Amino acid sequence: MERYAFNQSTSHYKNAEKNLSSPAKRAGLKVLLGLAVVALLAGCTAAVEKRILNTGPVVTGIGDLHKDYAPNRFRYCVEDDEISSNGADHSGKQHTTLDSDSCFIYYDFAEFLTIHDDEVTTMSRKTFSFTNTSENKDSESGDHAQDSENSEEAAASSAEKTKRPSLSETIEFTFPELNSDAPIVVMAPGYGLEAPHMVTPWADWFRSMGLHPIILPGPNEYPPMQFGLNYPPLVSNMLATKYPDRPIVLFGFSMGAISALEIEQELLAVGVEPEALMLVAPMNNFREQASTVYQTSRENDWRVRWFVSEDRFSTALDRVIANGIENEEYLKLHPRLEAASSPMVIAASSADDVVDYEGLRAGLALKDEERDEFFPFPDYTDFLVTFESLENKEAQLITVPHLPHFGMFMLLHPLRTPLQQWLSSHVELTFAPEPEYPKHSEGEAEALQ
Repeated sequence: MERYAFNQSTSHYKNAEKNLSSPAKRAGLKVLLGLAVVALLAGCTAAVEKRILNTGPVVTGIGDLHKDYAPNRFRYCVEDDEISSNGADHSGKQHTTLDSDSCFIYYDFAEFLTIHDDEVTTMSRKTFSFTNTSENKDSESGDHAQDSENSEEAAASSAEKTKRPSLSETIEFTFPELNSDAPIVVMAPGYGLEAPHMVTPWADWFRSMGLHPIILPGPNEYPPMQFGLNYPPLVSNMLATKYPDRPIVLFGFSMGAISALEIEQELLAVGVEPEALMLVAPMNNFREQASTVYQTSRENDWRVRWFVSEDRFSTALDRVIANGIENEEYLKLHPRLEAASSPMVIAASSADDVVDYEGLRAGLALKDEERDEFFPFPDYTDFLVTFESLENKEAQLITVPHLPHFGMFMLLHPLRTPLQQWLSSHVELTFAPEPEYPKHSEGEAEALQ
């Protein structure tokens, strides 16, 4: 089992280490991870349903991100009669009638602000470090196996482990000044994620390329839980009203892909054409993926096996879906991909432990031609990233090997490089200038040597 740890720091402050080394923490992005502790909630269907609805990110040690990024938090509201929702056409419900006002909370990182020691400070750069802690663990266990048994099997196993490339890396994001016409990137989080969890590394990365990140709430961050489909009409209205002449990029991670595709339809309905759609590890069928995670939980956790029967889970899942959306078909990815018309990239992992990669791939009309290839680690030829185009669309499927769902969220080099290359061909990227160092005279240079 892979283990990961990551941390981030800025030029103004350094957060506590983000330690995700335990299996439970590592699964912070998995759909319905809370099923592993549902048994503690008395085991009734209502409790299971409540646990599904309130599954939160299992990420600890990172402090209060809502407080840290409070200066970037905003609220957008409109009167119900100010927007004409197309939600009924695409999501099966009119999602805009909340109260007299329709509102949503979002995070805007045109300027990177944070609260440190009760003062608001501006960040000019951040450092993101990712460590695959299973590398050292595997190496230690392999050495121990050879010392204690000196067996050919242990040697072969250790040799196989040494063939794996290191996924550990440190990235420094430097934030350039935004141009007045900088592209807006609207970011839709996945299930169980809250908006602040998308800041590192995704908003950092977008902002370092001169884009203006706006992060939406996660699907179950605020009630009612409607799979992120209660925000698109409001988001479309805000973009068309506040940023009528700015290029727009729509980004969705996991379940957030459904939100991003819905926002695209809302924008097209008011005559706004997004420049790009970016879907990473998109969830292609909520029911199927939720059931897959449930079965995995049953296999790995005795509490789930004892207290959460398949019938009980199925009934609870039915209620969650029925209460969140009128037509379950609107939660399926492939019909939405067919309806999309913006330039699009879909990035998926063949080793995703949440998303059904083969099911995703089977539903795409891929061109029958030779694939483009990218070896992010030249010495490891089995780590092959492929690029395939779709028929009748300006769209591309990028397939990354070996990364689980959580690994796709970490925006590592094998994923980051091809995504940046694709994005650069659709919007203008702007990077901070390289720092200038003082030049020494010939005499000073000799003295320094």
